[in-house]
Amino acid sequence: MVKKYHKGRRMEYKVRDILKTEGYFVVRQAKSTFPDLVALKGNEIVFIECKVNKYLSRKEKEKIKEIKEKVKCKFLVAYNDKGKVKFYEV
Repeated sequence: MVKKYHKGRRMEYKVRDILKTEGYFVVRQAKSTFPDLVALKGNEIVFIECKVNKYLSRKEKEKIKEIKEKVKCKFLVAYNDKGKVKFYEV
C-alpha cells in the first residue's frame, strides 16, 4: 500500500514540475484528493488527475462531469508511458 502511495505521489510531483516549466501555477492536493493537481495560467484552469495505469474509474468520470458542469475548465489525465509522462484530455 505504501509503495503504491509513494509511486503515485512521485508521479504527481513529476507532472507538477512539468506544468510549472510551462508557466502554470500548480497546486497539489494531498491525501489522494480528486483531482490531484489544479493548474492556473492566465484565465485557463486545468484540473489534472495523475494515473500510473492511465485509466479512470466510473466514479472519477462522474466527478469530472460534475466539475465540468460547474466550472469552465480543461480536465487532463497524466499517465506514465514507459517512463515518460503523457497527457490526454477528458
